[in-house]
Amino acid sequence: MRRTLLPLSCDTHFHVIDSRYPTIAKPMVPVDPASLAEYEQFCATVGIQRSVIVQPSFYGTDNRCLLESLAQAKHAMRGIAVVGTQVGDAELETLHRAGVRGVRFNQIQFGATAMDEMREIAARVRPLGWHIQLHMRAEQLATHADTLRALPVPLVIDHLGRARPPTRHSDPGWTLLKQLLGEGNTWVKVSGPYHESLQGAPRYADFTEMADELVQLAPDRLFWASDWPYGSETVKPALDPIVDTFWDVVRDDADLAFRILVRNPGEFYGFD
Repeated sequence: MRRTLLPLSCDTHFHVIDSRYPTIAKPMVPVDPASLAEYEQFCATVGIQRSVIVQPSFYGTDNRCLLESLAQAKHAMRGIAVVGTQVGDAELETLHRAGVRGVRFNQIQFGATAMDEMREIAARVRPLGWHIQLHMRAEQLATHADTLRALPVPLVIDHLGRARPPTRHSDPGWTLLKQLLGEGNTWVKVSGPYHESLQGAPRYADFTEMADELVQLAPDRLFWASDWPYGSETVKPALDPIVDTFWDVVRDDADLAFRILVRNPGEFYGFD
């Protein structure tokens, strides 16, 4: 029997890809179409009722696809945009009214923004109550510790910080990620098990073990995400293992699942 999520579950990370919108010159991941309608069917299958759409890096700072998806969404949705230091106040207001609540920095697929712009952009979006979302490998995190700790807005780290299960305990980036969680201004997405897992599907046991460290440390600062449509993966992960892995992470604890799927994102993204 297929397992599903809980009522009001929030998927805090998915993308829509539409060929009508131009991409940057040399995208680092495949740009295969993935429509909002297809995503909403996925949501109906697994029980997602709230979502956070994330601007793909290959669109740069052109957020039109993101805005269109937010306008057409059939269930509650927030957005994460990409903006540069030259973004105008009018554009920020337009994004905010549409439901955008954060700015993403992708330092793996090399997005349109760099780490040396983060503090300036964070200061620009602070009056709106936004946050910074960061996609970066764990081994890079430690080199930016001062910047991350000095942010005047909350920080959300994608996909368990892309830490590598077998080497994480000797990785100062993994240590920093856990320290940041404990310091109270950082949240982490329990997502993307296929990125770094060596054991792989169907259970991603090494990912689950790694996520459990964070569950024991700061369960109120974790979110779940599907990372649909898994653009970086040549072989797309099957649906059931993505959901089953989450239930493995929470050890079938319904109260813990409610925190991560419903309460935490509900409060953070303003759904509640």
